[in-house]
Amino acid sequence: MSKSLYNRGSEWRKWDLHIHTPASFHWNGGKRFFEMTAPEKEQAFQKMLETINNSDVAAFAMTDYWTFDGYLEFKDYIKRKNLKLNKTVFPGMELRVEAPVDYRLNIQVILSDELTAQQLKDFKAKLRIGSLNRSLSDDAIKEFAQTLDDSKAKTHGFKSPSTLNDTELLELGSKTVVVTKESLCRDAFTAIPPKCGYILLPYDTSDGLVKLDWATHPHDDNYFMQSAHIFESRNDECIDLFLCKETPKNKSFIKNFIKTIGGKPKPVVSGSDAHKIEDYGNYPSGKITWIKADVTFQGLRQVVNEPADRAYVGTSPLKLIEVANNKSKYVDSIKIAHTSPGTTPAWFSSKLPLNSGFVAIIGKKGSGKSALADIVSLCGDSKINPKDYSFLTTQKFKKRSLAKNYEANLTWLDAQEISKNLDSEVEVATSVERIKYLPQQYVETICNEEGVSILFQQEIDKVIFSYVPDESRLGTNSLAELIKTKTESVDGSISVLRTELHRINEKITLHEDKEAPKYEESLNKKLEEKQRELKNLPQPKVVKKPKTTLNKATEAKIKRLTASITKFDEQITVAKQELKDVNGRLHKLEKITDKVTSLGGDVEAFIETFQEDATGMGIDLTKVLSLKINDGVLKTKKTELSAEKEKLDEKLEQNNPKSTTSFYIKKAKQEAELAKITATLDADQKQYKEYLQALKEYGEKKQAIEGKKGDTSLDTIISLEEEIDFVKNKLKGFLQQGYKKREETLKKVFKELGQKIKFYQEIYTPIVSFIESEKETQEKSGNVLSFSAGLVFGRPKFVDDFFSFVNQGKDGSFQTVAGGQKILNAIMDKYDLTKEDGVCGFTEDLLTHLRNDNTGTTPKTNHIKSQLKKDQTDFYDYVFNLDYLDVKYKILFNGKDLNANEFSPGEKGALLLIFYLLIDKENIPLVIDQPEENLDNESVYTLLVPYIKKAKSRRQIIAVTHNPNLAVVCDAEQIICASMDKKKSEVKYVSGSIEDSDINKKIVDILEGTLPAFTVRDRSYIRRN
Repeated sequence: MSKSLYNRGSEWRKWDLHIHTPASFHWNGGKRFFEMTAPEKEQAFQKMLETINNSDVAAFAMTDYWTFDGYLEFKDYIKRKNLKLNKTVFPGMELRVEAPVDYRLNIQVILSDELTAQQLKDFKAKLRIGSLNRSLSDDAIKEFAQTLDDSKAKTHGFKSPSTLNDTELLELGSKTVVVTKESLCRDAFTAIPPKCGYILLPYDTSDGLVKLDWATHPHDDNYFMQSAHIFESRNDECIDLFLCKETPKNKSFIKNFIKTIGGKPKPVVSGSDAHKIEDYGNYPSGKITWIKADVTFQGLRQVVNEPADRAYVGTSPLKLIEVANNKSKYVDSIKIAHTSPGTTPAWFSSKLPLNSGFVAIIGKKGSGKSALADIVSLCGDSKINPKDYSFLTTQKFKKRSLAKNYEANLTWLDAQEISKNLDSEVEVATSVERIKYLPQQYVETICNEEGVSILFQQEIDKVIFSYVPDESRLGTNSLAELIKTKTESVDGSISVLRTELHRINEKITLHEDKEAPKYEESLNKKLEEKQRELKNLPQPKVVKKPKTTLNKATEAKIKRLTASITKFDEQITVAKQELKDVNGRLHKLEKITDKVTSLGGDVEAFIETFQEDATGMGIDLTKVLSLKINDGVLKTKKTELSAEKEKLDEKLEQNNPKSTTSFYIKKAKQEAELAKITATLDADQKQYKEYLQALKEYGEKKQAIEGKKGDTSLDTIISLEEEIDFVKNKLKGFLQQGYKKREETLKKVFKELGQKIKFYQEIYTPIVSFIESEKETQEKSGNVLSFSAGLVFGRPKFVDDFFSFVNQGKDGSFQTVAGGQKILNAIMDKYDLTKEDGVCGFTEDLLTHLRNDNTGTTPKTNHIKSQLKKDQTDFYDYVFNLDYLDVKYKILFNGKDLNANEFSPGEKGALLLIFYLLIDKENIPLVIDQPEENLDNESVYTLLVPYIKKAKSRRQIIAVTHNPNLAVVCDAEQIICASMDKKKSEVKYVSGSIEDSDINKKIVDILEGTLPAFTVRDRSYIRRN
């Protein structure tokens, strides 16, 4: 494994790029260096070192006014005393530049800590005081002070410059002198190596650029905005601007702003601006600077390259919160070793920490990349077929029982350890899948099959089902099950007897499956997992009630708003349950209505079928059997329930900010009002209010894990306990009831496909809404996904089924294979089978052609039975029950219909990855082996890159790749470089970040074919603006 200090790759850490030392003329921490005795100076350095080492901040920049002396003397002290500095400290300087403003425009430089003292002095020497035409130095600053008249000196609190001593002159000059912007932004950087320094420009902080009148001085505004590499701000709206994020507030001018700053995002930070040692790392207003990078200047360079994803100003980056709240969903490390320690040669002897973001595994062909993916997924109980592994197969590592000698230990962030022998397999029936794996072989298999494979459809269905709200799932646990449940009333109208029997048999099968011991075992394991999740749910750290009290009006308002928000939460919970109940009652009512309707049809069919026989015996069946149906009550109840559902839908509306009835919208307004008040509170009160909110959220999460009685989701502790109790105590009784019902059940046919389409639309509405919300992301990638429900005619299957009934050896319209196919094609082309009149015309035309043979010179009439080679009744059933018309939800990808077999294997693979990266709600780790396969480089860049960047913010992504667009352009948090020495029989892994120089070289060598090769290609490309 890597010996790097940062082998876990780029991680979020606190950085403070704006602190001062006693070398600054502006110092609030007591004596300045020049005022101290030698022992006092040593004590100051010791206190600085202790404060920095003990701080939770990882990196600092010493930015004294006009000097590097504080930094240089601090580093010299550490060297002289042979002491250890545990943090990174960068040299910097705060200065002021010439600008058309009526205040002193502050600006800072942050330089590499690898620069020598001489290079820092050379940098400073290049800075020029314009009015003196002299390099910046203490003497030059004092000379400038002497040029000020008495009134200017007095304005800054000094007597006549002619009466001041050197110390006073230096302070007066430090407060008033400026350097030329050209000497800072251009000349000074020629004194140091390229990319070893950055300009940090305060924007809306103390004496920042925001106050410059850009309309009056457009040149200066452009110059500073484009010269600065990093900006300082604590305002969220300003931060959005520098990151080029369009919002409703900046939509009207952001394009102009982006052009002003140079056309690309720039990082934003917020330093402590500490003027005393005890304030190091103490950020104003709690606006902490978080940087996701190695704590090196190379790390800072990468932040400049990727500002949006690597810099954050605030309490904590969302990713850290996500990880802290879901430690059982993130892998901490993987260790692979021989079962007998010390054995040599050993193929594996590695322990790798894993980043919680995007981990890219790279290496030459046959270097062990896929081996790591296979092993991690095996330890995560990924439910993938063993034959789809790339490395852990009988043709490779399991050959000659080699795998039995190795064991992997995977550790989760919640400290749970999982050990697996590499020859073992996942117990699919009972294990809980904790890592989702998409190996290359599996993806190729399901994407290369003709049409839409069952496995491919199952993968898509899993993701779609995750978007169906619990209150709309009707107690089901999969999309297929929900569709069957939602449409069973319609299917009952199509064929009541058959549908009813099928429904009962499905339930019997389902209950018989539960008799298997492995089902109960899987429930117990899942229950253990949920109990562990509950145990590991982080409780908010207790914050005591502040001693200070709010004024009564504010306190009363907070109490009122808090109570109102709590009430809305309660109302939302009640409304969800009521909606769930209403949906259930509507579903039951639809089944009752359909059953009543089918009963009427049953009676009519019975009388029609047996009337002739009964009449022959002198019996009038209408006097024997009659049925009076009054469905007015059912219609009234449906109207009532539909109205109730509509009201509840309005109360639970989340996407219409103009709604006046939505609990969510009302709650959001109350929360916004409360947030404004909270923002004005002092730190103790704000912290306490945040604690109360965190405590409330903890309770909600706890309740979500525990569940409640009657819950059938099998995703909560109570629902699992109730299901286990059902299996132990009630299952046999349910089976006996099912067997009895099966003997009594009948089926019938009725047509109502339009209602079935409506059911499909209801099911898919949540995911359609989500896809629509991500439309901008899709359009930018050039790959647009959409859905539509409708009737699909299974034409190829219909042709086969139709001719399995028709005897083409007989004289008739469909005689001969070629002639019959031609006639049938003409009939199918003639009608629109998505419309009722088209279906009616189609079925009648089929029978007309069977009855009338017009293929010969003389028209001939045939009996249909004579044209068939199978039972006539079965043929009629087939033609009129419309089984060849299926209601499906069409998936359209870039205008192509998935069900129409218009997708290439590459497009199917791309669609599958979009579902898992963009749409899938699951947050367990996702491991992908070579996702770029079957995609060209442009598609990788436009399609995969934005979706991987989006997905890594909410789940751990591990990908094997040969493509620099994935590893580098996706800005992988961690790069793992695999190498294999077949002579020594060993696989090695080295890990680190993109900004790590050793890892960076490996990336270039492996993915770009070495730097010279990349340089040659780069020179050949024509760049167009």
